Amino acid sequence: MLIWAFALSFLSVAHAAVPAQLRIGMLHPAYKTASSSFSYDKGGHCRLAASILAVKEINADSSILPDTNIIFEWIDSKRDSATALMGAITHAQDSFGGDGADVVVGPASSGPSKAANLVLGAIPIPVPQMSYSATSPSLSEKEQFKTFFRTPPSDAFQGTTLAEILKDELEYTDFCMIIASDDYSSAGAKAFEDAAIAKGMTLIEKQVVSENPTPNEVYAAVANTRDALCRVVFVMSQACAGGKITAQAKAEGMMGADSGYLWVLTDAWSTNFAGAQTCADVTNFEVTEAVDRVTPFNVPGLNEAEFKDAWTGALGASPLFPSAGMTKFDAFLTSWGAQTDTDGTCVGDDGASPLTGTARVADGSTCTCSSEVDNAGTKLWELDHDEDPATPSICSGFEYSGADNAKPASGYAYFAYDAVLAYAHAAHHALYDSATPFTGSDFKTLEGKQAIMDALYEIAFDGVSGPISFNNATAWNTGDRADGNGNTVTNFDGDTFAFVGEWRAGATGGWTGSFDNFVWATSDQTKPKNKILPRCEITHIDSNVASCGSDAKRKVTYSYVTDAGDAITCDPTLPNSLPLPEPSDVDCSYSPSDSTAGFLAFILGLIGAIVCILWAVYVFINMNTKVMKVAQPSFCIVFTLSAALLSLSNVLFVGENTDGNCVLRPFIFNIAFDLMFGSLFMKTLRVYKIFGNKKLSKVRISSFDIIKSYGSIIGIDIAILIVWLSGPGMKAETVTLSLGAYPSYTAVVCNDAETYSTLTTFFKILMVIGGVYLSYITRNVPDKFAESKWIAASIYQVFVLGGIGLVVKFSDDGGQAVMLIQAICVPVACIATTSCIFAPKVLMIKNPEAYEDTLKTSTGQTATGHTSSGTSDKEEALEAKIQELEAEIETLKNGA
Repeated sequence: MLIWAFALSFLSVAHAAVPAQLRIGMLHPAYKTASSSFSYDKGGHCRLAASILAVKEINADSSILPDTNIIFEWIDSKRDSATALMGAITHAQDSFGGDGADVVVGPASSGPSKAANLVLGAIPIPVPQMSYSATSPSLSEKEQFKTFFRTPPSDAFQGTTLAEILKDELEYTDFCMIIASDDYSSAGAKAFEDAAIAKGMTLIEKQVVSENPTPNEVYAAVANTRDALCRVVFVMSQACAGGKITAQAKAEGMMGADSGYLWVLTDAWSTNFAGAQTCADVTNFEVTEAVDRVTPFNVPGLNEAEFKDAWTGALGASPLFPSAGMTKFDAFLTSWGAQTDTDGTCVGDDGASPLTGTARVADGSTCTCSSEVDNAGTKLWELDHDEDPATPSICSGFEYSGADNAKPASGYAYFAYDAVLAYAHAAHHALYDSATPFTGSDFKTLEGKQAIMDALYEIAFDGVSGPISFNNATAWNTGDRADGNGNTVTNFDGDTFAFVGEWRAGATGGWTGSFDNFVWATSDQTKPKNKILPRCEITHIDSNVASCGSDAKRKVTYSYVTDAGDAITCDPTLPNSLPLPEPSDVDCSYSPSDSTAGFLAFILGLIGAIVCILWAVYVFINMNTKVMKVAQPSFCIVFTLSAALLSLSNVLFVGENTDGNCVLRPFIFNIAFDLMFGSLFMKTLRVYKIFGNKKLSKVRISSFDIIKSYGSIIGIDIAILIVWLSGPGMKAETVTLSLGAYPSYTAVVCNDAETYSTLTTFFKILMVIGGVYLSYITRNVPDKFAESKWIAASIYQVFVLGGIGLVVKFSDDGGQAVMLIQAICVPVACIATTSCIFAPKVLMIKNPEAYEDTLKTSTGQTATGHTSSGTSDKEEALEAKIQELEAEIETLKNGA
């Protein structure tokens, strides 16, 4: 008895009644609302065809739902949120004779899908909703959209795909955006914008239009994008808005085979060419408001050929569409093309110009439409296109045996097929494979709908679009597709969207594809530039000043300013663009050692120093001779060594300006000059004090007196130099130098502190003038004591050569001319001055007899330097002789 009882129990479970029907409420758009001019949504309508094909094939296949039949009722959702909301209410409460839909497929877009789920997910018996083309990332928020599922991937993947393609593959850095304000567009565009900026790209301009934009809106968006000068334009809107944007962009020269732009078309555009083109195919769009043009003006509509030209060179993105070789996809295409045409039969269909669009009037004489209906008797292919019962319906469907044979008008048709297939697999799992199978007799109950929802999280199957499963309740994006996520990247080649590559999500995913055969919207088939470049102005030109060369010049070259990617920021090929100036030279701020001035300064400075040192050695060797004793050898040695140091100071002026050089140059040059010229000055002053004594009184000039006077001369210069050093400082500093209208450049110079350098120069001028004066008033003093004419010649040389240097220094000539004059004048002056003083003494030392004769003839001169009267007054001559001898004695006593 127990065995029979168990067997009967088993049989009762195995053969329990299963739901006879799975009711699917369909929300697919066919004709849009009045705000979109009641345009035909061919892409949305063909998704209905795909969903219906799925129903037919599943019902014909007993392996999926052997005991359950799928029935459906369709409402035209018109790609409108309000219509979709009302459709959801109808399906939840009234469809199927008041039983309501067990599940809902659709609607097409993200905004309408959100509106529908506000009803389907909130009613007491929530209804599962499966969308086939609502891709907004915001629909992943399961707390808000509780019963929402979808077969296409979220646009979060599309944003990542496009950002990676543009930045990593095409190396673009800037982009503009034109997007619509609907949920699909705004959320999807946000995903792309975030991904692009994270990649380091720069958003130049973003324009937002309404979901159904007016011509004024479209013009403003396109014109502002044009004026932003970017060439990469990302667009995201519904297809109809895309058609309007296309017409305006083409009119502005921004779209077309030779436009020079890269338009990035998101899935609502790239998968619905027909829907976009239909909205562009009007007589004109009248723009009545435009800030930069006289209004009103008309924007020409675009026929199919013109629309194809507009999209040529565009980059398209869509969910990862199936491809040939995939078993389910190949089978789908076969079934699709084998369907009976649903576009109706019209007069003239076999002629050269068949009726199209709203001309296919279903009046029985012009056209006879397909009679196929849904469960409620709603016609599927004979439609009220304008919501006006007074106007005849239109035959709207597909010619599977002809124009629509190859594949659906919208790639989302594959996902629409899979949406129905997903429900079938979920129902099968709930009935036969679940750990806790659904045992009710109808899916309309809360338990029935929940069983299907639970099953959706557990199933995995191969659909037309690839492997499909859904994220379960543990994921943040519950209900989103889990497998087969990614995007197909295409290129509109002038006729169709050609495959370029694909991007797949996941650790083993990424980009695979090639742009080798990409058709660009440029006349030479080169990739469009990153941005539209303005004509080149003076602000676009940069200067580059090279390092100092051996010619003591810095080469100045010019280039156009570049951006972070080393691309120039203006277009030199445009009319009236400013060309680059010819290269030029500027003087170096110092004299390189291998320049002419630097080389001469170094060589002549050494030669001058050597000559002066040799004269010092000669003085030292002959300092005990009468000639040298009378010439005051202490002054002579200081004079020659100072001249050597002054000549050698030239070397310090060669090479780059450093803090050390900037201190040493003025100190060494000025002090050496003071010591050298001071020796001549003091030697002449001493003679003047002795022989210029008109009172004939005894004159005593001690060594201390000489040192005190000498120190005063040097002390004044040292005081100026110390104040200079402690005040503005003698240091190397970087200064900015002008290149006229072009960008300036920098150079390292010594801080001249013009006030102090002028003071030291002026002090030396006074010394030279004083020396010239003393030489003049002692010109008749006996050569034995003053060598006045030789000193005068020396001072005159210093005066002349110094004057030349001053003229050059204060002229407009460059610093290299000053250095060249200094390189020659300083050592030449040192050599000439010392030679003028000591060359005659060499002759005197070699010929002492002639020297003594000179001494004798010199006694006819007076102490004042005036020639005697030549009288026979012996007393006066004797007195003069005595005075001369006393002066000589005093000179020798004082260490001459």
